[in-house]
Amino acid sequence: MMSNFILSIDELIKIYQSSKRIQSDFPARGFDVDKGDFINRTDTVREKMENGALKVIPFINSYKVCLEIIDKYLKYPTLQEYSEGAIKQ
Repeated sequence: MMSNFILSIDELIKIYQSSKRIQSDFPARGFDVDKGDFINRTDTVREKMENGALKVIPFINSYKVCLEIIDKYLKYPTLQEYSEGAIKQ
């Protein structure tokens, strides 16, 4: 049975702001479907997710997404010279 949750935009922005500077390959926070709340994604939580014992929707890996956006932006032809200089320094 799927429950409907109303998420606070203020809470989402706060989580995004705190997570976008965390350098990691795994999102640090996730939304626990059963509890209806955000939780930290520890190694134990990840194991439970893999085993199917816990339903958690990973919050975006903000740090990785930011780097991907910057990389795509710097690949625009008009920014080629700037991006080459930025990468060299």
